[in-house]
Amino acid sequence: MNAHADYLRGLLHDGTMMLAGPVADPAGPWGLLILRVGSEAEAEAVTDGDPVARSGRGFRYEILPMLSTIM
Repeated sequence: MNAHADYLRGLLHDGTMMLAGPVADPAGPWGLLILRVGSEAEAEAVTDGDPVARSGRGFRYEILPMLSTIM
């Protein structure tokens, strides 16, 4: 998980990631990652590069577009 956190900090530093964190879902924990990318392919490259996704331990991402934001 340290490598995962370091990876996310790098994404934050380079402006790719807007925010990330764990979600306290009663059904089980999961994390939310909001990226600033131009395409689904770019999002896949980011998530495929995450050490937890490459670990072979069952971690996975679901990529869903945001239709609009209020910032």
